[in-house]
Order: sequence, then C-alpha cells, then structure tokens
Amino acid sequence: MLGTIAKNPLLLKKESDGKVSFTLATATIDKEAERSTKTTVQLSNIDAGAGGISLTANDKHSNDKHADNNLTNQSDNNPANQSDSNPTNQPQGNINLTGVNLTATDGDINLTANNNTNIKAALETTNTKSSESHSKAEIKFVIKNEYAQIIPAVKAVKTAKQNLSKAKDAYSAYQQDLAQQQAQLQDLQAKLEDDIGFIEQIDIDEMSELVGDLQADKKYYQTNIALAASSLAAKTTALAAQLATAAASSGTYGFNAGIEFDIDALERQLQAQQTQSIASNLVANNININTNKTTTIVGSNLQANANNAVNSDNANNENNANNAVNTDNTNNGQININSQNLNILSSQDTNNTKSNTQHKNLNVSYTLYGTNSSNLSGSISRDSSTSTSQQTTHNNTNLTATNINLNTTQDTKIKGANLQATNQLNIDTKNLEVSSVQNKHKAKTRSQGASLGIGSSGVNSVGFNQSKADENSKTVLLTSMTAKQVNINTQAHTQLTGSLIAATDTGDKDGNDNGQLNLTTNSLSASSLNTTSNSKSNSIGLNAGGNANTNSAKLNRVSLDYTNNKHNSKTKVLATLGSGNIQIADIDQSNSKSNSNSNSKSKSKSKSSTKLLNRDIKDTEVNIYNIASHKGLKGELDTRLLTKNGRIQIAKDIKKSGMIASAIQQIVNTDRTELKDFFSEVDKLHKTDEAVTAKIANNPALAKALTDPNLTPTQKQQLATELVSSVMVELGYTQAVDVTLVADSQDNRKGHYGEDNSIYLNDTNLNNTKDLATTLGHETSHAIDNQDPSINTNPQNNASKADNEIYAQNYGDDFSDYVEFASENYGDGSLADTNNNNLGNTPAERQRNQKLINNNNQDYARIDKSKGRMLPPSRMCMTIKLEKQKS
Repeated sequence: MLGTIAKNPLLLKKESDGKVSFTLATATIDKEAERSTKTTVQLSNIDAGAGGISLTANDKHSNDKHADNNLTNQSDNNPANQSDSNPTNQPQGNINLTGVNLTATDGDINLTANNNTNIKAALETTNTKSSESHSKAEIKFVIKNEYAQIIPAVKAVKTAKQNLSKAKDAYSAYQQDLAQQQAQLQDLQAKLEDDIGFIEQIDIDEMSELVGDLQADKKYYQTNIALAASSLAAKTTALAAQLATAAASSGTYGFNAGIEFDIDALERQLQAQQTQSIASNLVANNININTNKTTTIVGSNLQANANNAVNSDNANNENNANNAVNTDNTNNGQININSQNLNILSSQDTNNTKSNTQHKNLNVSYTLYGTNSSNLSGSISRDSSTSTSQQTTHNNTNLTATNINLNTTQDTKIKGANLQATNQLNIDTKNLEVSSVQNKHKAKTRSQGASLGIGSSGVNSVGFNQSKADENSKTVLLTSMTAKQVNINTQAHTQLTGSLIAATDTGDKDGNDNGQLNLTTNSLSASSLNTTSNSKSNSIGLNAGGNANTNSAKLNRVSLDYTNNKHNSKTKVLATLGSGNIQIADIDQSNSKSNSNSNSKSKSKSKSSTKLLNRDIKDTEVNIYNIASHKGLKGELDTRLLTKNGRIQIAKDIKKSGMIASAIQQIVNTDRTELKDFFSEVDKLHKTDEAVTAKIANNPALAKALTDPNLTPTQKQQLATELVSSVMVELGYTQAVDVTLVADSQDNRKGHYGEDNSIYLNDTNLNNTKDLATTLGHETSHAIDNQDPSINTNPQNNASKADNEIYAQNYGDDFSDYVEFASENYGDGSLADTNNNNLGNTPAERQRNQKLINNNNQDYARIDKSKGRMLPPSRMCMTIKLEKQKS
C-alpha cells in the first residue's frame, strides 16, 4: 500500500482537518424518487373580428366558458350560442368566463346576465412529492503530520485576533445604530404630537418596544468582546499544545498513520403544492357588461382599444362626478359596466413547501503508527432539520380603455386592480371600496443535532446544536385608478385603504397630478396598508472536548455559539387622493388634514376619518422603522487557565474571561511581560479579583461605604487600605502598604506611589468611587513591582518607566472593574458616582478630618515626586515595607 502511494501520490486526498487519506474501499447507495401531479390550463380562445362577441344569460339559460372549452363566435345579430338544456346543478342566468381569451379585433364584447357575471382567472395546480437517500461507507488509510498541524493552529490564532477586532467594530456600529433608532423614535413621537406625517400611536408603541429590545443588545456586544478575547487565549494555548505535541512526535518525524472507517447517511423528503392563476383576457373596441345582480372580475385583463375612436372626448363632455356615463358603442375605447354590485379583485398564486432532512454519521479510527499508536477512537453524530414555507402572491386585475364607466346601484369593491383610462374614469355607486392587497410570505425552519466522541480513556467530546427561524412578511401590491379626468360619485360611503386615485395626463411620463379629480361622497374613510417584514432566528451550539492529540477524557475545551437575531421593518402605503374637487358631505373639519372642500349636510357625528388621507401622489409611502437586533455570544474557552491545578476550570461569567483578555493585553502592549508570563498574569488578576470579591462580600461596612458619595477622608483611607491589604495578602505578602489621602489642588495627579512606600490618593482629582478604585489599583501595581529588589526577578529593573506606567494603568482598570462588579453583585449596589469631599457631619469630626488632610498634605509635599517608582536597588532595600511571604 505504501509503495502504491509512493508511486502515485495523487491518490492521496486532502481532508478538511489537515489530514491526507488514501481510500482502500468504498460503497455507495443512492435512491431518488419523485411523484408529481399537475393540472394545466389550456385557454379557450375566440377571435370574432368585426363581428364582435355577445353573450346573454337569462333565468332559463347560462353561459359558461372555461379553459379547455370551445367558444363560439357570435355577431350582434346572433347574440348567444344558447341551448334549451342546462345542467341541473348549474345556476340559471349567469355568465361564467374562466380562463378564456375573448378578442373582437374590430368589434365589441357584450355580456348581459339576468343574475351574475363572473370573469375569473383559471387555476393551474402542481403537487410534487420527492424523496432521496444517499449512503456511503468508506475505509481509508489516513496520514497526519503534527508539524503540519502547526500551520492551521497559527492561522486560528490570526483569525481569533481578527474576530476580536471585528467584535469591537460591531459594538461601535451597534452604538451608532442605536442612536439613530432612538432619534427616529423621537421624530415619530414629535410628529404624532404635532399631528403630521400620518403617524399613529400604534407606530410609536411598536417602535418603542423594538428600540427597547435593541438596547438590551448592549450587554451581548460587550460580552462578545470578552469572549472573542478568551477565544484568542484559547487559540494561543492550543498553538502551544500543538507545538508540544509536534515536539513529542519527533521520534516518528511527526507522523501518525492509521485506518479510518466512515459511514455517512442522508435522507431528504420534499412536498410542494403550487397554484398559478392564468388570467382571462377580453380585448375589443368596446366592452359592455350589464348584470342585474353582481359582476365579479378576478385576476383578469379587460382592454378596450381606441384605434377607431370617433369624438370619444365629446362623448363624455356632458358627464361629471355626479352622473353616470352611458357611452355610445360607436365611440371605441369604452369599458361600460352596469350592475347592482361590482367586485374587481386580484387573483392569487400560492407556493407551499415542506421539507425534512435527516443526517447520520459514524466514524471509527485506529492509529497504527505514531505517538498515539494502538489508539482506538470514534465519533457518532446525528442532525435533522425541517422547514415549511407558505407564499401568496396577488395578480392585479387590469382595466385599460379610453373611458371607463362603472355604474352600480349598491356596492363597488376594487381590491387588487389597476384601472387606467386615457380620457375619463367615471364611477357612480352607493358604496365604494378601493383597497390595495398584500403579498404574504411565511417561513419556518427547525434543526437540531448532537455528537459524541469516544477515545481510549472514555468520552472526549460532546456537542449539541439547535436552531429555529421564523419569517413573516407582507408586501403591498398597489391598487390604482388613474385617468386624465376622474369623476366619482358615491351616494353613501367611500373607503380607501392604501390605494391611489388621481388624475394624470397620459402623455406625462412623470405622472404629475393634473388636478382633474372630482369626488363627491357622503362620508370617506382613509387607512394605510403596511409593508412589513418580521423575522427572528435563534441558535445555540455547545461543544466540549479534550486537548487535541491526547487520550484524556477531560472536557477542558468549551466553545459556545449563541445567536438571537431579529429584524423588523414597517412602511405605510398611504391612501392617496390626488388634487381636485373633493366633497365629503358629513366630514368633521377637526378630523381632516386635507385641503378638501366640505359641504356638511348633517349635524350628527361624522363617519369620515381622513387623518391618514394623503394628497401627494408622488409621495405615497412613509417609512416607520427598520430595526435589526443581534444578541450573540461566540467564543472558545480553555478551562485550564483559571485554577491553581492547571487552570482547568473556567470562570462562570464574562469577568473571568476578561482576565484572559487583560493578560494578553499586557503581553501585547508592554515589554515587561512575555508569552511565558501569560498564566502568571491571569493568576495575578484572578487572585486580585478573588481578594476584592471576598473582602466586599464579607465586610458589610466596606460594601456600604463603596456606594456612599459622602465618605470622609478617614473613611476613604480605611476603605482603600482594606482593599489594598486584601489584595496584597492574597498575592502572598504579609502586610499592605500604607494608604494616605491628600487634597492638593495644585497637583494634577490622581495618585502617586511615593519613595516612602506609601500610596497617596489625591482626593481633589477623584471624581467618584470608580475613579478612586482605578487610581488605587494603578498605585498598587507600583507597590507590587517593588516587592523584590533582585535584578533577575524584579520586572521594574528590566522595564522602562513608561512601560511600567502602561502596565499599571491596565492593572488599575482591571482592579476597578473587579471592585465595581463585586459591589454590584456581592455588595450594596453600584459604586458612588460622585465624590462630595465630605469632611464630616459634626464640627469635631470636620476638624479631625481637616487636620488629617493637613498632616497628609505636609507629608506629601516632602515626597520627591521624581522618585518612588524607579528607586535604585540599594535605596529600595532600606525603605521597602513589604516582605515576600515565605513558602
């Protein structure tokens, strides 16, 4: 086998984990099946030419023309192809046209029904069921070189550094977005108060809730920065572990080789149901529909051509907004509909799918050669997912003509349609509803999986993941009615919902409002229709494993990948009336924001609601909000870093992860610390935190003092001394340095570690308790630096003063963070955010504290400020007050 590989190395296949393999044997099983049923539509077509088409249905007869049915050409002299027999289950006196193309190139289409006329789209349906399964078993000879594994480990460290930078950038972008969204909310609130901009209280309520949710993202962004830092630390220690493994495998030149057996199985099922509307099309010189009851037009196209129109403008000169139009059919380009009720509606296409996927994998490997020879290991995993999708798409009905005349004695509903007349659009009805429609889409996805890895010492990895996603969107498909002149007379009520009615000139490419809109109604209500998108998804992945390339069953590497994302947007599509003569009989002037003319004829409460009525046809939408919320945590932790026994336990909160980031910061930003100091730096911060937490948790008086802005100098000295003492003792020293509080307004320092081994805190420059804690931590770092005069061990002897200042500032920031966290979680609450420089509550107390400050100021004045941080070793031997605890 090795000889075969040596002769033809191209037989080796590179694996995703850096290994290379040679396939010894393989077997596959693939099965696929699909079953589909489809109902197709063959449109019925008739072209009558100049003869025209006339269909009449009285109480004894009906005319039903459907797709796949043959239509008979009719002339005006032979109005219908009628039969004396009619199926008993077929309603009488109706005209039903479904999926038909009626064309009278130089003639008219006349439809007359004693009951109802229905012109509808036909429906094509498709149902599909499919399934597939794929199984593969493979035996491979696998080769791995531990030195080669160093490269991906180095890349992982580089990627972790980039991810840390990205996490910080994401937090900055989040802060900017939050500020913008808060400003947008304030703008909406102002518009609502001023009653402008078509804003409703529900818009404010919705956006307030979303902005509140966005504000909660802050802690996740902050935490993610800490997790990204801990991931960098984990990748750094993983690199060190890989280097050690490579060194240990030098006897075999870094190679490990073995046999691997892998079985993979995938199953998938899909169900899909689709419907598609096929429009009916009526094209003629003139289209005349006369129905005693209800005329319904769904998802169809009616077009009256005006090629041979004669004086079509003059034919309508005598019509106005209050009179129906009866047009002589000799004037081409007319659509005339007369009915008791009229419905002009959209048709719908639907697409519904459902899928299910199952995936399983089994892997067993045995090492034949290398450091871990005779090692048997394996893994098993399983994951599944399901998804569903539901989609409804509307197809508007289209009426196109020179003149469109709609006359009904009761109700006219135009919902999902476009009416366009190059000359006049005339409507005379009792009640009018003009509404846009919404395309809708819903989707849902669910998935989960688990994995288990086993080595020679037991379980060495476990994993679990789960996710779900939901999406719900609605998109407005505009209903519009336009013409050069629009005349509407509604005897009772007009309802406009997210639709457009306007008069525009046909030749005007910009679609400008020409002002020739005449609308008369008793009452009018306007409401918007919303385009919305609401999506949310959340997932969690947890994985725990042992060190790479070891047989240990300890799960000391833990990774977390958690997301909770939301996106919500809302745009209002306004009910829009163009400019012109608008007369609303019962309008309440205080309820109207339009410039319409009102002739109030009733003293009763108005039924009209025109607050959301828009009059600008060029600006018909209002963006309310577009907010994306992201709550995510992603990081990898090496649990060995934070305990005495190999640091194998990780802190339970992000504060402990922050110690890792701080240690890396010291290594990267200062010369005094190196990679080998990583663990000692983390341990130093860990002990500092433990000491501070224990002191605050077990000392109620101290905990209370941290929240008090009115502490006296005596109390502040005591507080600072106790904190420093607890840290110094925890770090291995028998006593803490002295802490002295001064008040020197001539010195811009907040603190100073003096040549007398005392920490001086300048109370004049300390703004709050967090400031005090930061300064105290900074100076404590200098005190710790002076713990050993040996030139070989004291980092101060090998580091510059500026380098020590950077180190001390970083330590001071961490120190104050630990104090703040402990106060908030184990003490009496938040640190005092002010410093009132209180000397006491009684004259005697004030006198005593003033004397203390005066004496401290005198001592501070005698201190040589140029010394104390960089003392010569001989001087330090004489003045040092700290002795390293003997062990």
